[in-house]
Formats: sequence, structure tokens, C-alpha cells
Amino acid sequence: MIDAKENPAACIFVASLNKNVSDEDLNDSVFVHFNQWGPLLGVKVLKDSLKRPYAFVQFEFEDDCKTALKEAPGTIINGRSIRCEPARVNRSICLISFNQPFNRQFLQSKLSMFGEIEDITLLQPQGNFHYVYVKYMYRKDAIKSYLALKYNNANHWFVEWTSNVETSMYGGVYQYATRCLDRFSIFIGNLHESTSDADLSLKFKLYGTIVQTHVIRKNPRKVFAFIRFKEEEAALKAIHSENGNIWNERILRVNYREYYHNPCAYGHYQNKNIKPIMMVPYYNSAYDPYYMVNESLGNNMTVGGTFYKDMNAPPYYISGDM
Repeated sequence: MIDAKENPAACIFVASLNKNVSDEDLNDSVFVHFNQWGPLLGVKVLKDSLKRPYAFVQFEFEDDCKTALKEAPGTIINGRSIRCEPARVNRSICLISFNQPFNRQFLQSKLSMFGEIEDITLLQPQGNFHYVYVKYMYRKDAIKSYLALKYNNANHWFVEWTSNVETSMYGGVYQYATRCLDRFSIFIGNLHESTSDADLSLKFKLYGTIVQTHVIRKNPRKVFAFIRFKEEEAALKAIHSENGNIWNERILRVNYREYYHNPCAYGHYQNKNIKPIMMVPYYNSAYDPYYMVNESLGNNMTVGGTFYKDMNAPPYYISGDM
């Protein structure tokens, strides 16, 4: 098991491993292979729902990790050409308060008891609701904070596990913008560059009648798509079933299609299918791939014998380009 205090910036996600090799042998092979770029704190091999293996490689030093990310893609492990991406380790929580504004100094003093805090982001209040993002330096500290606050009956805050918030997302000004969700349409990110409209239709027609598919290629490493269904229920099923799954050696990001800059104010979007809402971004832990530190939860459910899944557990999220 990887140590709790690993540097999130020194972690690599490795895909396209040989599924005919045992987990133990894969773990050894991946460790030996990546150890050539620098000392490792550990390797964890997991499997997706189709029993295809992938791994997390935790380096001790960030510079070694960066070198491996440049040189390791396309190298061979057990006869397979591997794919590598930086692992984006979710380590943030969102606190929501009704009527009571947050005080940054108070939060710093109260929440730092769980571990070192990297950033506290106060968002613009929405009516009587106040929001703040707290990003920890290390994932396990964020998990401790989340569990302690989530299940504390004396706590006056709503607590949610959330994706990391980057300053660049808001241009240095943290505001809570209105977003419009089209509940008949889904966004699919991190697609393989060879993905076609026909491929998507074949895969997603299982969830309902498809009205339209549209694949967008910004560049070979940034391919994403939109699918519009005839029924709202089909879009929801697709999100629940496919978000976090591996397809063509890529981990899919699937959620509702969003419209920014308040397009709902314009007549083109004023229909019953697109609804303006205020929401805190989050990842559904029931559908994303992750692994948990064993001691953080006592009611983990074994999946595939190599990793743990729990409906209350925050996800270990692996990210690539859309």
C-alpha cells in the first residue's frame, strides 16, 4: 500500500497493461520498470469493471516523475506498450453554510488539525448559502477531514467531497457562476483520438435513443464529444454507467452537458430541456475508479479482490485531457 504522505504531483497513472499477467507479477513488473527513473514509494495495480489492469506509480521525487512522464509512454511492460498520464489526486472538500459566512482564519485553525492545507477558496454567497473549498496538501488528510466533518452530528456545515479547484478556473476572482444543464445531453471527455461518431453511437445506444452525436477534436490529445438523447432518463443512465469507466484505454469523464455565461437568458435556450441551477461541482464516488487507504473506512466492499469500493468513499480520480 502506498504511504499516506506521497506527493500528489509525483504520481503517474499507467494504462494498457497486460491483462494475462497476474496482479502480483504486474505489480512487480511495473515497479521494476519505473524504478529506472527514480526511487518509488509504491505501486498499486487495479482493474476496471472489465478486468483490465491499470496502475498508480508513486515516485518519491517530483522531478523523477516528470522525467518518467516524458520517457515512459510507449515503453514495453510484459509485451505491452504502456500509456502514462499524470494522476490528478482529489484532495479537496467543499463546506456549505446556511446564513453564517465563513472566516478564513477560523477555518485554517480548525481544519489544519487534520493536516497541512494548501489552499482555502471562499466563493461568492448565493442567497443565504455560503461556500468554501478547502484543498489539502495530501489526499489522506483530506479524507480524514471529510470523514470527521461529514459524520459529526454536532457539525453545522454541509460537507461534500469535490474536485480540486484551480485558481485559473476563476482568473483569480472566485465567483459562483450560473450554469445551465441540458439533462437530455451528455459530455464525454478524455476520448481516444480515433473515436468516431459511429463508435459513440454503438456504445451509448444501450442507454436509449440517440438524437445526435458530435465528436470534437481540439488536437490529438484533446478529443471529446456530446451526445443528445431522446429521453432524459437515458442521459442519466449513461452518466451513472460510464463515468469513470475505461474505454479504448482511456478513463471516461461523463456528465451532463453544461452551458456557461448564463445562456439561459437567451431565447435559444429557453425551453424545458435546459434548466438553470446552482451547484457545487463534485464527483460521484459510486462510479469513479479509486482506491481507499484501508484504515480510513471499516465497511469497504471488496471489488475484484484488488481494490476497495464504498458508496461513502471519496474517489481517487485519474485525469487526462478531454
